[in-house]
Amino acid sequence: MHEDAIIELQSKWSHQEYLLQQLNEALISQQNQISKLSGKVRRLESMLNERENSNIARSDEESRPPHY
Repeated sequence: MHEDAIIELQSKWSHQEYLLQQLNEALISQQNQISKLSGKVRRLESMLNERENSNIARSDEESRPPHY
């Protein structure tokens, strides 16, 4: 019976190692996605700041066309 318990523990340990590896790979993948998205957000913020600082009028600041 003692040997069966050891085999069971080894089996559980092996399964946990596999799950840990899978979780690690998922975490790495998510971190890569977060890094890419953060870069995109920074670029979008930069583009928005450039537009705000330019002389382009915002749609709410534009005057109405002459036919109104």
